[in-house]
Amino acid sequence: MQMGKKLYVPRVEDKNSHMRMLKISCMDDLIANSMNILEPAPEDGDGNGREDGAPFSLFALSYSQQIMGEGDIPITPSDVPVDALVSPAGVILINPSALDRM
Repeated sequence: MQMGKKLYVPRVEDKNSHMRMLKISCMDDLIANSMNILEPAPEDGDGNGREDGAPFSLFALSYSQQIMGEGDIPITPSDVPVDALVSPAGVILINPSALDRM
């Protein structure tokens, strides 16, 4: 956020766990939900609705030992592809076009 980037984080919208990506500008924009997990408030401090996510890059977080080789785990239709994988060892770029959206 200090580098002029926009940061969108997920907010659970309903009991079916549908999520919406909302823009935040600082940690103060987050509130604890019913399970005490921080997520963006639907409105900012001035009562304005938050900006919905436009095309964005999807990053996944992982421990290094969880990273498998391509093809080691079968892909199913319900899997969501990620653009990059972030681990303590660094970032693995999976979709090079994600750099255009960063």
